[in-house]
Amino acid sequence: MARLSAAGTKVRIIAVFARRPKVLTPNDDEIFVKFNQHLFEITSNAAKVSIPVLAGVPLVTSLMDFGLHTNCAWFHLKETALKEDTLLRLSLDCNIITGKTSDQSITGPLREEQILECICHQTQQSSWDDAIQRIRIVRSDSEDLGAFYGLFGSGYKPFYMLLLDS
Repeated sequence: MARLSAAGTKVRIIAVFARRPKVLTPNDDEIFVKFNQHLFEITSNAAKVSIPVLAGVPLVTSLMDFGLHTNCAWFHLKETALKEDTLLRLSLDCNIITGKTSDQSITGPLREEQILECICHQTQQSSWDDAIQRIRIVRSDSEDLGAFYGLFGSGYKPFYMLLLDS
């Protein structure tokens, strides 16, 4: 149904990973966010078809603080040759306390205008059918990555946003 109603519409695609904040103690004033190597492997597959990848983490230390209006820290993930996980320590006001990548594979935390710049300058307009095909390519190329099998299948999976181009 979406395919029929979107015929002739130009869209832009981004892939987004939701990250869970890791905390040492509830109600602390900082969180940790981990970027697994598996995310960068999927990022590499997405880059092959011009899909930028963002990752977001809510700036909370308790599930009770989480809601629709929770502030998040956003990061732009890029291809990397590194084969290691990255751990960042963030303050709840969205500043990095410790941690970095040696090859610029993670940019952020991003300001709103940087997120918009990523979407506008690092995505390409495509038809609905082309967008769906590019998502299928990333999913197919990423299908066998990693050995983590959880309740909902294997590995980490981004969600994809198709944004109407104006």
